[in-house]
Amino acid sequence: MKSFFGLLCALLLLLSPVGMLSVRAMDGIDLKSKTAVLMDLNTGQVLYSKDMKARIYPASTTKVLTALVVLENSRPYEVVTVNQSAVNSITWNSSHIALTEGEQFTVDSGLYALMLPSANDAANALAEHVAGSQAAFADMMNARARDIGALDTHFTNAHGLHNDNHYTTAYDMALITRYAMQNDLFQTYFGTARYTMPPTNKNHERPFTNYQYQLVRETGYYDPSVVGGKVGYTEEAQHTMTTVARRGDRTLVCTVMGSPSRGDKFNDTEKLLEFGFTEFISYSIPRASYSGFQAPVLEGEQVVGSATFYADRDFSALLHNSINPDEVAVIFQKPQFLMVDSPMECCVTFEAVASPAMVPATLGEVSLTADVSLSAVPVMAQELQPSPTFAKSPLFRKVAMGAGAFLLMAASLIVYRRYQIRKKRKARLNRLAQRRKEVEYRAAVTYHPLPSRATRARRTGTG
Repeated sequence: MKSFFGLLCALLLLLSPVGMLSVRAMDGIDLKSKTAVLMDLNTGQVLYSKDMKARIYPASTTKVLTALVVLENSRPYEVVTVNQSAVNSITWNSSHIALTEGEQFTVDSGLYALMLPSANDAANALAEHVAGSQAAFADMMNARARDIGALDTHFTNAHGLHNDNHYTTAYDMALITRYAMQNDLFQTYFGTARYTMPPTNKNHERPFTNYQYQLVRETGYYDPSVVGGKVGYTEEAQHTMTTVARRGDRTLVCTVMGSPSRGDKFNDTEKLLEFGFTEFISYSIPRASYSGFQAPVLEGEQVVGSATFYADRDFSALLHNSINPDEVAVIFQKPQFLMVDSPMECCVTFEAVASPAMVPATLGEVSLTADVSLSAVPVMAQELQPSPTFAKSPLFRKVAMGAGAFLLMAASLIVYRRYQIRKKRKARLNRLAQRRKEVEYRAAVTYHPLPSRATRARRTGTG
């Protein structure tokens, strides 16, 4: 749908009369990682970020996308044959499982080797099996990243060993991880603590332990809420890790990158997960609040029908516990009209207006589909009226009541002022009238005109 026909919807979170959100930004918690992001897996809402859009080297967290592309383009039972190029293109001191040329194993075993001990030789062998070459597989990875929405990501290989053109961001890696979690098989490889690879035609069985120690009970970093994770390290990237954890009905994705030490990435992840699980409350908006509205459908300049938009679900988000849900205002605008030949679908975007301590974040999106009814009698487009803006919340009512009270007070002051002016004017006129009467009285008392000669004659008897 053309942009000016789209639906724009903003969810403004207002805390008090000053109209700003008070979201704590973890100022008292020290993160050692250069970049980090905490994301709600269900909605994609960002709960916390630290330079999450900064470009950084991912190291072996690359293998999250590697595993996803392999799963989408092969079957676990397929047999992989190791080529010489797969084992000769990695450095001797990088993570590997000592694969040899001509060795055969299943895709299933290769994915466990990829995700648990982070085997770079297994990554190359899987890439060549799926795409024919490592370069072609990298192209598949980049295309998949764009499809997912990881637009600041570019990979040159399947394993994550350093290349100046091999980069991503913490936000993109969280997006990739969130998307990969929709694949049930990926969750299996991503969340396995231990696995023993069966013997191959050239080697004995190999036991694997996941380097994401929050999955392994015997380590000091074990966290029972963690359901999956992938670590990475190169000298250029330093330590990296992306993790998924679940408590109750809440699942979070935590990505930390550029950590100075192995312990720092585990400690930072623990802090962020605790923040996300303990300091946010669930909030939802019924679909009836933002669906069921209508927009006219145009063909040229004539109205030929109407479209009624319906959402397929309620909107859900997480609010920091410093926010009062009763003071959340929903303000949105529907499209003025739609064209008959445009797709009858649009997307509602909900955004949070945050305090300066937090980056304004998109809370989530909900797709709406239109039910179109065409009319046999066309109506001129000029007859269309602007669509209203809807606002419904306790805060909106408070503001309206306050504005009404202010206008009533202003009107009362004007009426009282006019009454005072009229009262003063009447008093002044009364004083002037009284003064005029007094002057006339004094003049009547003091003025004695002389009698005429005839009158004097009559009075004296002379004549």
